[in-house]
Amino acid sequence: MGKDVFSYCGKLEYAEVHGVETVSEQTFTYCSSLKTVVLGTDVIAIDKNAFNKCDALETVYYNGDWEKLISDKFCIEGNDTLKRAEHRTRLN
Repeated sequence: MGKDVFSYCGKLEYAEVHGVETVSEQTFTYCSSLKTVVLGTDVIAIDKNAFNKCDALETVYYNGDWEKLISDKFCIEGNDTLKRAEHRTRLN
C-alpha cells in the first residue's frame, strides 16, 4: 500500500488492509477519526509512521507476530488512544 494513500482522510473510521505485504510509511497519517484497522493475512510489515497521529485509533487486528509486524516501533507513534492490538485468531 503506497505512501500517503489515506493520509488526512478525516472521516475514515474503519479500514481493512488486504492484498499487500506492507502498510507503507504515512499510509494513514492524520486520519483523525480512524478507530479500527483490520490487517489481512498477507500483511507482514508496517512501516514507520504508517498510523502516525491517528488520534482516535483504538484497535488493530492482525495476523502473525506483532513484534515482527511492527519492526519499526514508530509505526504507531502518536497514538495515545491505541488500547489493543489483537491477533485475529481470537476474533469470534
